[in-house]
Amino acid sequence: MAILNLGSTMVAQDIKGKYCLQYGVETTENCITFEGDYFIYEGPCSIGDLGSDFGVGHYTKDNNTLFLNFDLTNASFGDYHNTERSKTDKDFITFNIKVLDLDSSQAIPYANVIIDKKQEMTQSSNKDGFVSFTFKKSEIPKKVEIAFVGYKPYSFYLQSNYNYDVKVFMAKVKGCEIVDEVWEFKILKNKDNSESLKRLGKYKNQIWRSPY
Repeated sequence: MAILNLGSTMVAQDIKGKYCLQYGVETTENCITFEGDYFIYEGPCSIGDLGSDFGVGHYTKDNNTLFLNFDLTNASFGDYHNTERSKTDKDFITFNIKVLDLDSSQAIPYANVIIDKKQEMTQSSNKDGFVSFTFKKSEIPKKVEIAFVGYKPYSFYLQSNYNYDVKVFMAKVKGCEIVDEVWEFKILKNKDNSESLKRLGKYKNQIWRSPY
């Protein structure tokens, strides 16, 4: 596909849709998706880690130059837990936990739940993502850690005198997180009036096109 330089012509419309890196006539899985005033970048992890290269941020345009500012990547990882607790006068407490996927809210079976006390105790969640522990109040653990392949480890702390029902929503490992970088592109006009993006700087030979 032939490409024409826009020169100093102002590009009025917003960038929309998906643009993927091209190698010759091949379209790679390295793609930038533009939604509103922000973008999401995903691609195979460039340094061999589990997951993908991943980054989120705002974009701005200056005539035919496009700037991608990866200023939202950290905010996109939102693992968290919800806790319901009830005070008990008994000499033991019960700790119930359900491990869930952050994106789908589906149960994560076989997650390792590690209880930090004098001697560590580990159990795996069942097929419904559920696991339960019972302790004497004198042995209440201070820290709980949860780990499962493909997810970011998660930990939180407990207090004594309470029974706990906890739902933990775990975030998948995104791989190589791109944080606080700025990518610069030149916006190019194709003969069919579609647009392509040419990376500037160190990767100046990269061309990104919409696969549609």
